[in-house]
Amino acid sequence: MSNFPFDNCAKSKADFEIIIRQVTDYMVNMEYRGFNLTGLFRGQGRDCWKLIPKIARQYKKIELIEKTEYEIVNDFYNCMIDEDLMDAINNGLKRVKYEKDWLLIQQAQHYELPTRFLDWSGAWKTALCFAVADEWDDNCPGHFWICLVPDKFWIGAGNSAYLEEDPFKYEKTIFLNSSMPHSGNPLIQIAQRRKGTQNGRFCVQPYSKVIFPLEEQDEYRPFLHKIVIPADSKKQIREELASEGITKEALFVSEPFDPSVAVRYKEIAEKVKVIIEKLSVKYAIAVS
Repeated sequence: MSNFPFDNCAKSKADFEIIIRQVTDYMVNMEYRGFNLTGLFRGQGRDCWKLIPKIARQYKKIELIEKTEYEIVNDFYNCMIDEDLMDAINNGLKRVKYEKDWLLIQQAQHYELPTRFLDWSGAWKTALCFAVADEWDDNCPGHFWICLVPDKFWIGAGNSAYLEEDPFKYEKTIFLNSSMPHSGNPLIQIAQRRKGTQNGRFCVQPYSKVIFPLEEQDEYRPFLHKIVIPADSKKQIREELASEGITKEALFVSEPFDPSVAVRYKEIAEKVKVIIEKLSVKYAIAVS
């Protein structure tokens, strides 16, 4: 049960606009009282899905998740090298010891490979789009999650101290807005562009916690509020968002922003698709 004074069901974009105003007012009120909160949002198309990352849905044992995440990310990186796609990877500026590793996991995640990073967004309409985007889920309710993150768990874009620690051995729970400093040509770094377009944020947990749904962990449950989207409301909301240009296709950045890189962008997209399919077979991952 939520601790927040927000509605727990919404049937239209207008309903969500009212709720978001409530959230904003609540955060302002809490700031006056000396509590800074960062609002994050996540949409899920099926009400049976828990707040656990994809890799924890696929693999149930902590040791296997730890081993497999490392292997998937490294296989992904080696495949990108083999296919001459390093210009499509942002390696950062390499100013901090583990910067490249943190960035690589985030980019693998935005290519839809399973990691223990749980996607959130700083933009509520993006999250709402993901909750209603897939027509094949129109027969079941969706969930729209709000997470009001206290400062002690929040790492903003200006904080780079976490980059000094190995992400594969990281033992803290954080909500992360990575600045992802550019290296190479950002116009053709598709995963990087997806993260930016989606206002992407992440919840990162240690392997010891990642198999447990976030909403069932006592320490983090108080930050969360769930809104149910009735199944028969999804189509209307999807159309309302589409009228503003907010669609799943747009959020996945299917087309380049700059026509001058169109040929290379298409080549990268096609090669990465083959890599993801190859890794999906190897690790028995469901291809989205």
